[in-house]
Amino acid sequence: FVHGDLHPGNILVTRDKDGQLGMNLLDCGIVVEMGESDHKNLINILGALVKKDGWLAGKLMVDTAKHKRATEKDVQAFCSGIQRICIDDEDENFLEKVGDYLADICTMACTHKVKLESKFINASLAVEIMEGIATKLYPAMIVQDIALPLVLKAEITHGLRKGEAEAKAWVPKIFGGRGGEEKKE
Repeated sequence: FVHGDLHPGNILVTRDKDGQLGMNLLDCGIVVEMGESDHKNLINILGALVKKDGWLAGKLMVDTAKHKRATEKDVQAFCSGIQRICIDDEDENFLEKVGDYLADICTMACTHKVKLESKFINASLAVEIMEGIATKLYPAMIVQDIALPLVLKAEITHGLRKGEAEAKAWVPKIFGGRGGEEKKE
């Protein structure tokens, strides 16, 4: 489930007696249920973006949408735009700037009449909000160190990767030689 009305007013950050921060989601009256195929589609798209395969990510976004209005020319332009985001992000990690790219993806979708799956948008917006909160609470946190192992595990779970060995082969490429160790704080 994804909170369907996630905005800062529905998030309460608390501190316990030991000084540890906690986050509480409020007003969960609207939720978006993601079935296994929705989850698999989201993981496919995230996996493609993490691997800097913007063309595949764009194509997956188009192919998984229930309603299609875009011409083949629009689809090509949209996929090229997603690939451009990945190329421009070459020295960065997509997982560190999901929020920055979501607006660009939505703008391109509107420009090229690509209908994005609403569950993808809901999940992306939730990630963007959570990313903003997390980086304010823990400025030194490296999102990819936490998120990438989750994406890789989900790919394996859904059979999108053959196994851990294949997943581990991607880690040095994505982490730029850092090995993917989580920073302890």
